Amino acid sequence: MPLKYIYRGDLPLLIRHTGPTTRPGVAPDTSRGEALVLIHGAGGNRMIFEPLLERLDATHSPIAFDLPGHGRSGGLDSLPSIAAMAELTQALVEKLGVARAVLVGFDMGSAIALEYALADPDAVRALILLSPPAGDGVAPPLLERYRRVTEGKEGRPFRPELFAPGAAPELMRSWFMGELQTDPRATYGDLQALDAWRPGGRLADLATPACAISGAENPDDSRAADALAAALSGASRASIEKAGHLLPIEQPDAVAGTITSFLEGLEK
Repeated sequence: MPLKYIYRGDLPLLIRHTGPTTRPGVAPDTSRGEALVLIHGAGGNRMIFEPLLERLDATHSPIAFDLPGHGRSGGLDSLPSIAAMAELTQALVEKLGVARAVLVGFDMGSAIALEYALADPDAVRALILLSPPAGDGVAPPLLERYRRVTEGKEGRPFRPELFAPGAAPELMRSWFMGELQTDPRATYGDLQALDAWRPGGRLADLATPACAISGAENPDDSRAADALAAALSGASRASIEKAGHLLPIEQPDAVAGTITSFLEGLEK
């Protein structure tokens, strides 16, 4: 799958897309099916979505990208707020020439997708929220742990609890190596931004079609997805068996199938 840079001012943003390669400065073709923009989570990058890109390519036009300071995009630090991340994502979507995107968010990416839709609902075709946050803050021990990492007082944590029990060790290693592409300062900034994000009652006014999807093996994610689906008007809910928090790489076939079924139900 092709990689290319899209610039916002002097800031290079790396995108991964399907379909043919295009010339520098030329947006990839997004005319096949729905234009899907995939937004990664805290401390992550586009690699969490690569299995989904392969599976969604047959009928849709998926594009994943690295936020500033993440993966191979420019910058060292995270953007200061979820709203700022949403604004940058919308600027990128406009550069891609997509009028109404389907936003697929994972973890913090779900908060970004929701904030994008709250700011400009007419620009969003639908929301697909994978392992979404509850919008009630980040656990203080996790914030403190990453603060210590940024100060050199603790090593970067390896978090097997994000996977379902019995996950393959090679899958865990691959995910951890991908996370190493992002400086821990950016991860800590992400967590601070997510901790400050409180959508509250604003979600009740959002009529954009939405589907909240969680891994059945992660009770915290399941509760958060239940609460989010209840807060959104008419949102649907799905659970993926044998998956934890990192369901896009744990069960990509099931996740892709759930996304495809949801998209088939959208009004034309």
